[in-house]
Amino acid sequence: MCCLIKTTSRSENANSFFNSFLKIGNNLFQFMLGFEFALEKQRREQHRLDYHTRTTLPKWLTYIKMERHACDIYTRSVFFEVQTEIHRAAWTCSIKSVNSDEKAETYLIEHLDKRDEKIAYCNHIDRHGYLCRHVFKVLLNAGVESIPEKKHFEKMET
Repeated sequence: MCCLIKTTSRSENANSFFNSFLKIGNNLFQFMLGFEFALEKQRREQHRLDYHTRTTLPKWLTYIKMERHACDIYTRSVFFEVQTEIHRAAWTCSIKSVNSDEKAETYLIEHLDKRDEKIAYCNHIDRHGYLCRHVFKVLLNAGVESIPEKKHFEKMET
């Protein structure tokens, strides 16, 4: 997700964060002390979030085993995005047709919530780093219970 944020946005965010700990005119000792406080605050927040992720379970949206597997392999924030895709695959997508040839199977996925929308290829995995609802629909239809490793999807076009 960090690659989707512009460099200037990241640097402005970092500057804003460190400015709350540093002041213009600080000597080197004051700068280092403020910098250490800032890093310590980031570490504490990261530890708090890690603890929360390890000791709690999210609210499940479906009874699909793939959703539980996603909780095990993704960070909590990414899991919520993947969970939404799995939920949408289960409830708002349907497989309209399947065409097979010697090289591959092609699935036509229909969005039940957006009937007029035409999408040739969504390229979701390239943009976000996790599978889209279209692929989840095909996997669910095939009875797959866990999310395959990314290397299996290198040649897949969604």
